[in-house]
Amino acid sequence: MRFFFFFFLLPTFSQTERPDCSSGAHQPVSSVSLAAVQLYLSGPMLATLLTISNSNLHKLLFAVIKLVLVFLVIWLAAFSMDTTKRPHRATHTLRVLLWHWPFGKSSNLSGDVCLDLYNIRHCTLTDDRSLFNQSHVVVFHHREIQRKVSVLPTRERRPSGQMWVWMSLESPSGNKNVKELNGLFNWTLSYRRDADISVPYGELVFGRWAHHPRPKTGLATWVVSNKKRTQLRSLVYASLRNYLRVDVFGKSNHRPLCPDCLLPTISNYSFYLAFENSVYQDYITEKLWRNAFMAGAVPVVLGPPRSNYEEFLPPDSFIHVDDFHSTKELAGYLKEVAGNESRYQLYFEWRKTATVKLYTDWRERLCTICTKYDWLPKTKAYHDLEAWLHSTKSLEEKLRQRQRRCSETFLQNLRSPVSRGDSNTHKGHPDQSDQQAKELRKVSAAWKNCEQKIYIKKRINTFKKTALLKIEASWLLSVLPLQASSLAGSQSFRSHRLAG
Repeated sequence: MRFFFFFFLLPTFSQTERPDCSSGAHQPVSSVSLAAVQLYLSGPMLATLLTISNSNLHKLLFAVIKLVLVFLVIWLAAFSMDTTKRPHRATHTLRVLLWHWPFGKSSNLSGDVCLDLYNIRHCTLTDDRSLFNQSHVVVFHHREIQRKVSVLPTRERRPSGQMWVWMSLESPSGNKNVKELNGLFNWTLSYRRDADISVPYGELVFGRWAHHPRPKTGLATWVVSNKKRTQLRSLVYASLRNYLRVDVFGKSNHRPLCPDCLLPTISNYSFYLAFENSVYQDYITEKLWRNAFMAGAVPVVLGPPRSNYEEFLPPDSFIHVDDFHSTKELAGYLKEVAGNESRYQLYFEWRKTATVKLYTDWRERLCTICTKYDWLPKTKAYHDLEAWLHSTKSLEEKLRQRQRRCSETFLQNLRSPVSRGDSNTHKGHPDQSDQQAKELRKVSAAWKNCEQKIYIKKRINTFKKTALLKIEASWLLSVLPLQASSLAGSQSFRSHRLAG
């Protein structure tokens, strides 16, 4: 006990004398040194420390100090190397000039919009073109460039260090005349994750859902304004409605909904068809985030593969059409889930820990540029913007090109004298019609075998194959000098898969 009492009293003395065991002399020992020893040693080592000589004690302390200094130098060197890679946050205010408003719909930019609305400092937005020379960033929306509504300031002298941003939230198929923009832009702003400034249509953020789902009076609904018969989503819907009632709203069905009527109408249904108009990586639009999630309906998605959706969403928060072999199977599953309330509610488990964040304000997207500015390369330029835009080619386009090459292989056979039914070639052959039908079946079987090899893919379901097959068949009918009745009798052009 006397030892521990003495040890804790040591730091209280300005100087303490310890006997030198070798010479018997008394020499002062610094209380600071003893305090340092207390920080590094404890327990039995303290008792040993108090019995060693003063000279050995100083040696030990010196060694400890050197060791600490070595670690300190290593840590400082590592920290300095790390900070050299980090750009220094700009303290000056950045001015972002929007050259033209997307779709001609402007918003108020007075005051400190980024700070007041989105808590982003040192960021000023303007649409005053007279401030072109004083702007750090100039943003151009592609739709107005594509339609020649707005002209790029290419004739004006571009200030040194000014960055141009190409902005578009459309899929690659919706962006035309991109090739003429090569070499003009430094950064891209898009829904894509590989864009320099990535701003999705929506995302899940931490929180708890405050809305309570309304009672369901319908099974499935779809709101669509621009529907083309050749689109994959139109073909899937045309097949699905044979097994499931789907109430369609929107301009395409002459049942438009007002903005305030959209979500209340969808909330009356158990499922919403969140069918994208084109299939591209990361192209997940407001059809899912707003129309389905915000309305409290389970989204049935048609778009990129399930794996891509799961990079944004919990896997049990949506139903993907690729998970089923046919629209009949999909319809049966939807009816089964709708009839089991506990099973249906499992698709809303994510609401207990997350809520939906929508990005609908163009001002918020522009303010996001300031948060990324210091981290983006200032010497970057898109010398081939079109190549970047189409770096994730549409799944539909890939399959269509492959099938086109496949079918063209057999065009010569289909245009052969036998296939055309050339009477001069078949003189002396009483079985002319039988031979022609046999030849057609042979060629059609080969074409079918070719297309089956093309479609051996995990993520392509049966009704997608059939839809593209129907498109290709209609193309063949338009280019080949064959009678429609002859081809109708060929089983390879009959699409029975949609029937289940």
